[in-house]
Amino acid sequence: MLKKVFLVRHAQSEEDVDPNVRNSAHDTRISITSVGKQQVVQLVDAMTPKIGDYQRVKIITSPSTRADQTTFLFCSRFPTVTFDVVHEECIRNLNWGNVDETTMKEVEQERYRVGVLYFQFPGGDDTPKFVKKIEEFVARLLQDGLQHDHPKCVIIFTHGFALRVIAKAFLSMSDEEFRYLSNPPNCYVATINITQSGIDLEEPLPRIKFKI
Repeated sequence: MLKKVFLVRHAQSEEDVDPNVRNSAHDTRISITSVGKQQVVQLVDAMTPKIGDYQRVKIITSPSTRADQTTFLFCSRFPTVTFDVVHEECIRNLNWGNVDETTMKEVEQERYRVGVLYFQFPGGDDTPKFVKKIEEFVARLLQDGLQHDHPKCVIIFTHGFALRVIAKAFLSMSDEEFRYLSNPPNCYVATINITQSGIDLEEPLPRIKFKI
């Protein structure tokens, strides 16, 4: 039965260094950087005591290249652990559509004015639909996790916004509480414990320092 879920943001990518990369490369093909590879090494060091006792771990990863690369490098450093790796489309990166460097600031301001959970990106994702698919994914995972042969540990490699939405779904977080969560850094890990008494987060998620 499922007992623990780790939510991990992918390692530093080319887009994290230069947001304009998304204008010349498809989102799914953006790779991690050399700094990102070092971040994975640090991630392994931090996660080793947390998953070292598990012989079998299920990994669910975004289909993007940067999440795939993070997952591959991570798994390669645990030769004694069996990883069941599956891809999940709904935890991909949020599609910002036609937004570019000339419109990003304006769109971001409007996004927070409307509410980040409700914004329709021009030519991109309808955020409420994006969120609903993630909520359905989490509900399925919790249901599957009740089976006695389900791995006790699941690691989800995803993206900043999706990570926050996944945590929101697990914790039944209110929209107002979600509003003030900040984007976590690369290779950030959120640890969710699932017990008979409920679901909890070991440490609070990062929050923005001022209200928008």
